[in-house]
Amino acid sequence: RMAESPRPPVRGSGVLTTVLKINKKEFVSGLLWMVIENTLNPMKGARELAKSETPTLDVVVIRRFPVTQGGFVAKGSGAHKVMYSLASVLASGFGPSFLGIFELSEDRFALVGVSEGSIVPQYDYTGTREEVTERLRKKYGITDWKRVIAPAAFGIGGDEIDLETAVRSCVLKNEHKLKPLTFGLSQKSLIQYGIVAVIG
Repeated sequence: RMAESPRPPVRGSGVLTTVLKINKKEFVSGLLWMVIENTLNPMKGARELAKSETPTLDVVVIRRFPVTQGGFVAKGSGAHKVMYSLASVLASGFGPSFLGIFELSEDRFALVGVSEGSIVPQYDYTGTREEVTERLRKKYGITDWKRVIAPAAFGIGGDEIDLETAVRSCVLKNEHKLKPLTFGLSQKSLIQYGIVAVIG
């Protein structure tokens, strides 16, 4: 069974972001993943990254293992705080070496890849079968996956599990939710970081 009515993908900061409704909750695919060097204060590090990359980055989800990563979403992408990062949820649920391809609708698929416990930036993505296959061909230095979930039509083996079932098998935690980059900042700090955002 496919995910419920994926919204049309929206381009922000060069990344196509798709909002999905799965099991009555909203998830986001297509985050911009970057390593956060400031492991003592990841949110501060995320703000600094957002400022250096593009001021349109609005919300973030942070993963702390094995390296600290931030998955960013741009303002206007349709994603907002309290939505879940699909890649973060599946990465925690299916282990440190995992490749997943899930059918969303006719000729549209979600791709998630996790290597050595970290989300592969190019593998948090939604696209057509041809687009997903092209990403798989590039490999990005990864040659092996311990767990593969994919439709048989892709011809890469593994199990065939629908996205609703895969998500239901995972534990949804607050750490998987998007958080506003500007939450809790004073007006002085907002000016310092140069971030302008509307917090609902």
